[in-house]
Amino acid sequence: MSTFTAIGAITPGSRARSSSVNDLNSNAAAAFALLPNETKLSLGTATAAIDTGTANTYLVSMPTTPVGYADNMAVVMIPKTSNTGASTINVDSLGVVAIKLQDGSSALGAGDIVVGVPVEMRYSSVTGCFHINQAPDVYRVLTVYTKITSTTLIAAEVSGLNTVHNDGAGAEVILTWPALETGQEAVFYVNDAQYLQIKAPAGVTIRIGAVTSAAAGYVRSNVVGSWIRIKAMPDGLVVFGSGGVWTYDE
Repeated sequence: MSTFTAIGAITPGSRARSSSVNDLNSNAAAAFALLPNETKLSLGTATAAIDTGTANTYLVSMPTTPVGYADNMAVVMIPKTSNTGASTINVDSLGVVAIKLQDGSSALGAGDIVVGVPVEMRYSSVTGCFHINQAPDVYRVLTVYTKITSTTLIAAEVSGLNTVHNDGAGAEVILTWPALETGQEAVFYVNDAQYLQIKAPAGVTIRIGAVTSAAAGYVRSNVVGSWIRIKAMPDGLVVFGSGGVWTYDE
């Protein structure tokens, strides 16, 4: 349905009534008011939504309220919590809809949604679900590894955006990155109020913006819900994003 209501055609050479011109102006203004502003368009936030739900049950409001779910409808959500299994989303109270992987049928596994990390999804009327918009081969390596004691990560745990988290053990869990391999990355998540420490291997630094740790430095947090994304680069481990509270080379 069009967002613009046209007035009747004005005969060439005739006089236009002021009411007709005013109607044209008001109809055009009303139509433009329904569009995202230039700031949202330039920033790419026209479909951005902040989650106010709970783990596995996501609830979001869009910048422009949709009238219903439609094919290819896009939602880019900032999740308030990480998921622990199969999940749903309710957009602007239009109804609860399942979130599936891009293969069309698989439910989400634990860690497919990470607190604070934007996740893009699109709706399909064929499946009646939202599907996370990410290459399918990434999903199958997105595994949650539970660490009971301090340990050195293995290569499989720092590639393909694996999620590694502490499991509530009594002592601090120290995860040491293996030999530096450019391109390896992982998301770390604190799920219990014990310290989770991510330590660089010998001779390697960790960099957050312009701040660089000493060799074999580390970041640590004991705030539940804190997350951090680290990638191995030629000049060390680089933090690309984080949420919650992290201390640095304490």
